[in-house]
Amino acid sequence: MPTRSLNLLLRDICRLTGADWAAWLSLEGPTWSFWAVYGLTKAQQRTLLTYLQQPQLRRWLESISASGKRSTRRIALNKKEVPAVRLFVFPETVGSRLLVVGASALTAEGRRLWQSLSEGGYLLGEETESFDRNALSELWASSYLPGALDRLLELFLASLECSAGWFSILAGESLEVRACRHCGEGQPLPLRLEMNALWRRILDTGQPLVLSPAWPEWSILPQPCCGVKARFWLGQALLIGKRPIGIVGLWLEEEPSRQLYRRVQKLAREYAPLIESSIIFADVSEHLRRLALLNDFFLGLSSDIDAKAMARRLLWLLRRAFYTERAWIFLQWREGGGTWGYGLRPDGSVMEIESAPIPENALKERIGRWSSLDTESAHPPFYAGSQSALVVRLASPQHVWGFLGVESERESAFGVYDEHFLSVIAAYFVSLLENRQLQQETEARARKLSLIHDVVEQTLGSLDVRQVAQTAAELIAKNFSYELTGIALSEGDDFKLIGVGGSACHALSQALQDTSFPVREGIVGRVLETGESLLVNDVKLDPHYLPLPGWDAGSELCVALKDGETVLGAIDVESSRTHAFTQSDVLMLESLAGILGSVIARARQYQDLRSTVDELELARLELQQRMVAQQAAETRLFQAAKLAAVGEMAAGIAHELNNPLTTVIGFTELAFESPNLPDEVRSDLAVVLQEAKRARSVVRRLLDFARQTESVRTRCDLNEIVADALMLTHHLLRTGGITVHTRYTESLPWVSVDSNQIKQVILNLVHNAMHAMPEGGDLFIETFAQARRGHPGVAVSVRDTGVGIPQENLGRVFEPFFTTRADKGGVGLGLSVSYGIIVDHGGEIDVFSQVGQGATFTIWLPVESEV
Repeated sequence: MPTRSLNLLLRDICRLTGADWAAWLSLEGPTWSFWAVYGLTKAQQRTLLTYLQQPQLRRWLESISASGKRSTRRIALNKKEVPAVRLFVFPETVGSRLLVVGASALTAEGRRLWQSLSEGGYLLGEETESFDRNALSELWASSYLPGALDRLLELFLASLECSAGWFSILAGESLEVRACRHCGEGQPLPLRLEMNALWRRILDTGQPLVLSPAWPEWSILPQPCCGVKARFWLGQALLIGKRPIGIVGLWLEEEPSRQLYRRVQKLAREYAPLIESSIIFADVSEHLRRLALLNDFFLGLSSDIDAKAMARRLLWLLRRAFYTERAWIFLQWREGGGTWGYGLRPDGSVMEIESAPIPENALKERIGRWSSLDTESAHPPFYAGSQSALVVRLASPQHVWGFLGVESERESAFGVYDEHFLSVIAAYFVSLLENRQLQQETEARARKLSLIHDVVEQTLGSLDVRQVAQTAAELIAKNFSYELTGIALSEGDDFKLIGVGGSACHALSQALQDTSFPVREGIVGRVLETGESLLVNDVKLDPHYLPLPGWDAGSELCVALKDGETVLGAIDVESSRTHAFTQSDVLMLESLAGILGSVIARARQYQDLRSTVDELELARLELQQRMVAQQAAETRLFQAAKLAAVGEMAAGIAHELNNPLTTVIGFTELAFESPNLPDEVRSDLAVVLQEAKRARSVVRRLLDFARQTESVRTRCDLNEIVADALMLTHHLLRTGGITVHTRYTESLPWVSVDSNQIKQVILNLVHNAMHAMPEGGDLFIETFAQARRGHPGVAVSVRDTGVGIPQENLGRVFEPFFTTRADKGGVGLGLSVSYGIIVDHGGEIDVFSQVGQGATFTIWLPVESEV
């Protein structure tokens, strides 16, 4: 074979199998050389040969050549040096050449193709005794083209000087005659292995078998033409190694000799790889052609094409895929879409089919294949003169759409591969039909949802139940073209027709005027009782139907209006036609009823809510009066607590200060009356008298503060209020070993407060701090400006270093009568009264404490904006 033709052959197989490159290596002396190559540059060829000359790789290649078994190995070169990742090596059956393929991966079918090529490679060698080498070389170069099998058969027969014969190839459990020369028509094809042991015996033994007309099996053989004189038939298995791929049958005029046996066996072994290669290439080419047709068909379909146009295009696809003008399709569209079909005419045009070409029960399986048809068979041909047919049922799990079929004028024109291909086409086409049907249903539901939205939009804002019912009835009839629509709702213990709509609403309007109209009877009554939707396609066949005077109904649909499990009423629609409503109408009305039921329930709840609001308003007024009384009681309570606190301090101060102060002042005044007092002594006595009188004024101010007075709020400086309070407790703090640290913020905004009440709060906090530090400590008092929740204000914090407050008591410190000093005379009113004073001033008081680290009380008072 010319090297150029062989290179082209390697190129085509590389493209079919996805290989990067391929080369035939020949062992010439101690080195390997390229006999044929594709996909490698000269530099890459030199790199590959150098790589393969490595001792380890050379021994590996020689072992493959000796064993005759294919092998694979990863390449230790990068892709720039030699493309691909792995080496796939296929040795020739006879000879010393190796077929080396570079690829990332090869499929099983691809490996089989390269194996077939390598097994036939020795036919291109130097020694060829049985046939013309030049003719076979040309045939090998075109063995993957259409018609190669017929050319192989011609050369096979010519080599044996035989005029008639055939090649049959294994296909499942049968032999298919793929090439035939001078054989008659109308033979029983394919040749079933299970029907006669002759074919199995030839394949199993691998030895030639000769038959004469006296043998019973003679009648099952594909007979030669009338012009061929055949007295014997010779059958030989086509083997690749020990694997049979088919049978060659020869018609002979004379009984074959042993020499002819050997020549047939040798030729069969030599031709088997070529036959398989040509079949593989033919099958692959046909498969790719059909896939291309299938791809073009589905790519050419747009989303808006209708089912009939898809069916016509499908027939043109079958015409090109199966080379036949005999193709048809019949469909049964769902939900009232009717039945229709199409078939091809001899000129390729499309004709309409009025009835199904095959009864549904005639096709027991999903697909049927008939090799020989007649008018009395289970599937009579749709086209006159058809001898074979292939029919597939177009079906999804939910629906049988129809049938798709192709026919041929030849017997056994369709094989297993054709079944699979037609099944794929049918599955895709059913999927398209399902999607188209789903798209149409989705579009219809979208339109209905838009109309439902219109109904809901116009009824949602109404709080009048009767208005909601009437508006909904009119819109339902208008939007969905219902002739009669009625809405019944519960009123008290009964149901009444509230809303009517539609072109025939006069019948229901008349029923509304009749107060005795039995709403609880008929189909509506059944729905009101059960709460389940009810569709009656023919009311004349339903004994529960309640006729309306002046209205001749054909079908009726009724759904319940519910709020949860409570039936509020029903929506009823009627038509003068039978079977006027579908499940789509049921779903649409149920969806609308769910929304309207909620609207009606909410409207009724609103009416009930209005009554509840009136009752709550009365309760609010009563509660307000109680709050006023409670506030007065609290005022009296904290006033009593204030007096008690002042009384306690007054008693202490009187005990500690009054007697000494009286004595000091008296004796100081007496001392002033002495005429001989030195000036420096008189000056000192003046200071003593001044301070004693100042102390007495403190006692008087305390007594003024303790007197019962009405709350009077004035604008005050918080710093002055705090300073006055500290002055009242100055003596107690000093004698208790407590050091006071003050920090007053200058220019604080003034607050409108009752200064005496705020002083009481400060005094309560200072007293609590004193009790928390029985051994003395530090008291920190700070004033500052602070805004809370966007409102300006001032604050004062009182922090001690005492024992602190446990976490479990922090939430209760402002409760009345809660105290931790009950054993020491505490009554638990100080902080509760302080809390009430601050809240009454619109302020806040909070506390932070940790046991052993003291407590911090912060008072915040709002600042009124100046007008």
